[in-house]
Amino acid sequence: MANRKKRTVHTETQWQKILSDYESSGLGVERFCRLRNLGYSTFKRWQHKLHSHVSSKDSFYELRRVEQEIDTITYPMSIAFKNGITLYLQNNADMAKVAELIKHYHQQ
Repeated sequence: MANRKKRTVHTETQWQKILSDYESSGLGVERFCRLRNLGYSTFKRWQHKLHSHVSSKDSFYELRRVEQEIDTITYPMSIAFKNGITLYLQNNADMAKVAELIKHYHQQ
């Protein structure tokens, strides 16, 4: 009988951590999976599942008109558009979502 590797089953929370590790690793999917002893198709399935879940859940952005002075400690970054609108961002802003918002804004 062939000596088979024991399969490890990860929870959703563990997959979130694994995907976070992958995104910060700078490695390609195949190499990352090989180094972590993960199945490529399982990795891709969880990546799609968790990305779809996040995308559908976080498809709205909170935008507010601000009349008063901005607190530069809370909002240390800003993007000024030619039409006079300024987008103020916190340090923990998800830059991928910011880029998506700007892209959507420019398409209109």
